[in-house]
Amino acid sequence: MTGAPRPRPLPVSRPASFFGLSKHSRLRRSSEIEEVLKKGVRKKCGVLMCHAAILRRAGGEGSMYPRAAFVVSRRHWPRAVDRNRIKRLMREGFRLHRQRLLRQDLALVLRFTGHTKPGFRDLCEHLCCIFDWINQTELPALD
Repeated sequence: MTGAPRPRPLPVSRPASFFGLSKHSRLRRSSEIEEVLKKGVRKKCGVLMCHAAILRRAGGEGSMYPRAAFVVSRRHWPRAVDRNRIKRLMREGFRLHRQRLLRQDLALVLRFTGHTKPGFRDLCEHLCCIFDWINQTELPALD
């Protein structure tokens, strides 16, 4: 069929209440992640291992948001599709339940240690267990 070219669809703008983690809610620098892994307190709850510490900025004040990084082992999950799905579920669970955290200046590295595909409810239960533990634990401060 020849004729006029099809009109391009209009771009869809995201609503103000975008469902996802903003760049302020993610640990993005590898130096920060390594420091949390080395100096942070560790807790395993079900299939999640959490490394947690208090994150301080250069001016001495804390971060405004709890910040997190999500890790899934390539050894146990060789397919990128599976790793991305697990990280997506962890991000969504973190986004939905982060209001349970009493502190706002946290740095978390959440690592999936399971060998079977997780369900969303199970991940959320393990996240809530970790968040409750964080609220009761004295965490080290990172420089």
